[in-house]
Formats: sequence, structure tokens, C-alpha cells
Amino acid sequence: MEALLTNGAAREAFVRQVLYWEGKFFQPGIAYNGVSGLTYDGRAIDAAGELTGKPRDWSAASKESLQLDHLSLVISGLRDAQYVLAPDDPASAPARATDILERKIRSYEAFNRRFPGFGGFLPWFVVNDEGLIPAADWKNRAPALDNGQLAIGVYLLYHTLEDAGRRELATRYKAYFELMARNAVMVFYDKDEGKIRAEARIKDTAAMPTEGNYSTDTTSYFLDDPYEGEIMVVFMSLFGRWAEATEVDNIWRKKKMTRAELETP
Repeated sequence: MEALLTNGAAREAFVRQVLYWEGKFFQPGIAYNGVSGLTYDGRAIDAAGELTGKPRDWSAASKESLQLDHLSLVISGLRDAQYVLAPDDPASAPARATDILERKIRSYEAFNRRFPGFGGFLPWFVVNDEGLIPAADWKNRAPALDNGQLAIGVYLLYHTLEDAGRRELATRYKAYFELMARNAVMVFYDKDEGKIRAEARIKDTAAMPTEGNYSTDTTSYFLDDPYEGEIMVVFMSLFGRWAEATEVDNIWRKKKMTRAELETP
């Protein structure tokens, strides 16, 4: 371990080892479904580090966002990200990433066709080879926090794909981002409270998005804190379809934020 403090080559070798073994997770059947391209919650391992049992076949928009971010880095050419995705053949990583992303957007598009009432946003869901279906306790509601993370992940991804010249795939992800942006205020904004719902209740998931199809899941559960839920607030502020600009100002005024000063040497 002493060499890690003084030897650059030793540090590089150590990082390579960490990434190599981390990469063993990012494989089909472990981190994601190889047919539908959708993330799994994970896999259990035994004391020896061997896989045991079946994949935890559920997931959420937050987990999808992490994979989208990783695959964006792979497409952009980041060597470490490519090594994690394909530790035995890093040169194949961009093609593998593209294949996963094509399967994934196909699953998103199919979900939206079947459940347009979600407005492009994802509930917690069950994963299979055909795609995703809402989990039993999320059949008519969607979380804002997780979907804010997903929206930013899709935004990063379609720009990365455009820069890499993958125009057709970029167009599909851009269309999905615009679907989310178009429906975000309708689904998650509570006009009476002037706040963003932490969870949106959906009356009819098979109906096209209309304002009357959504309500606040509980009376006091809003994204008014300065933590991870703020990603949705930023997304909606920048890209949402607002009736009045003052509505955005009011959301930020109502957030639970206090000034804190930190002194450092």
C-alpha cells in the first residue's frame, strides 16, 4: 500500500484492478436485462463472491439514470468507463453501449405506448425480456425524485450521442426527453400548493396526459428540500411548460433552504 502514495504506476495498476472487478457487475443478467436493456436492482453474492439466486428483477428511474450516465461516458470515449463496461475488451465498449441503449429506448417507447398516462415518467417497475411494467404498488403513481435524475440522464445522453455522430439514436432519446419536458408540469406541479409533488397520483394510466389526470399523492409530500429531489425542480424550472414564469419563482421561494456559512483555513 505504501507504493500507492509514491508510485504512479502502482496507482494506475490498482485502479485497473478495481475497475476490472467492478466491471464484472456491469454485465447482462447481473446489472441489467440483456434483452430489454433495463437495469436490475442487482444480484446477491455469497461469502466467496459468487452469484447466488436470481436477479432482483425490479428497478426505478434513479437506477436507469446511473446506467445512462455510465453509458454516456463510454460513448464519449472515457477510457475508465469503457474498461468497466468491457473489462476484457475495452475497445468493444462503445458498440456494447450502443446496443444496450438501443434496447433500452425501445423499452421506454413501448412503455409509453402502453401507459401514456405516465407522461414518459417511470414508476418503480418490474423488468423482463419484453420490457417493464409498473410494480404492484406503483401501478398508478410516479416518483418525482427518481424521474428528475432520469430526465437529466437522458439530456446528457442525447447530447453525447449527437456529439459522437449517432444521430438516429440521439433523435429517439431527444424525443423522449422532450416528452418528459412537455408533461412535467402537468404531472408533478400542484397549483394549489405552488410546489412540486414528490409523487404524482395518476387516475388513468392508459389515457393521454391531461391536467385533470394527476393529483398529489399525499397532502404534505413535496420536493421542497435542497437535496436530491432538487434535480427535478431544476429540470422543471429549465424545461417545463409553465403558464406563468412567476410560478417557477414561487417554487424556489417556498423551498426549505437556509443560508449556512463554512469557514476554512
